[in-house]
Amino acid sequence: MARAASRGAARARATTRATTRRRATRAARDDAGAAPARPALNLLGRTVKVDHVLEGRADDALGRLAASVVADARGADADALARDVDRLFALCPGLGERVARGEVTRALAAELAVDLRETTAAMLAIRDAFVGADVDAGSVCAREPRLLRLREDGLEGVRARVASTRERLGSARDADGLLATIPSCLLASGEELDGILGRVMGLREMLPDADVVKLLRGRPALCLEDRAYSRAAIAVAALRKAMPKDCRIDLMVSDFPSLLFMDIEMLLEDLRQTFGGDPCWTLRRNPGIATQVRLATRARSCAFVRVLRHD
Repeated sequence: MARAASRGAARARATTRATTRRRATRAARDDAGAAPARPALNLLGRTVKVDHVLEGRADDALGRLAASVVADARGADADALARDVDRLFALCPGLGERVARGEVTRALAAELAVDLRETTAAMLAIRDAFVGADVDAGSVCAREPRLLRLREDGLEGVRARVASTRERLGSARDADGLLATIPSCLLASGEELDGILGRVMGLREMLPDADVVKLLRGRPALCLEDRAYSRAAIAVAALRKAMPKDCRIDLMVSDFPSLLFMDIEMLLEDLRQTFGGDPCWTLRRNPGIATQVRLATRARSCAFVRVLRHD
């Protein structure tokens, strides 16, 4: 009788398993029938983005779409415009690289290519404005694509700004280096350009042995913003007061411009607490350590604030 009961329980378990398998198979079949033919499109905007779908394509689908939209708006041939965009990128490779990185829109590139002859003329005029200088007009226009939209009146203004900057700075090399590094200056108003050149000359006086153009290449805000310039002036004064007289402050900040944006007194205190000894000697030996120490100090402060909030 016990064997009969055991066989009955085994049959019941087998029946249950068979029923479960049939239900799972039926559910899978139903899901397969309901699934779309292109499941990736069903997920757009959720886990899959448009860029994910377009990644890896040999053709520039977004570029062709932008050319098509601009061509429709301008009454041009889309295929011809797409070819002109390619010609524009050949003429100004840096612009194509910025478009590929997403820093400049494809639509702007297509707009520039609509009038490719005028765009080319603008680029040649920018090159002629720097005649005799070691300036790559293509790189300048890639950094500031609005220059390629200028026509004769606007280009005359560019030539006037180049001449004015050279005269104000008294050095064509520094002036051309400044304008090539920050080409937005070529579009600045007279008042804005006066402010920029005033700050550049102030940096020259503040740091007579520094390469100001190199400094601005990494920190353009120093000549574009009053606040950044003022912070730099305070930092330089604090460094000259704290560091030994034979320390070459100008070269130090040229190589490590982040020092110009730090509270020097607080930095020296952090160095003292972290390494002990003379913080000026520590900073002089390795100026790059300043950024690491300030980041570590900030992280500790944030952690301390989180602990207080938790308590």
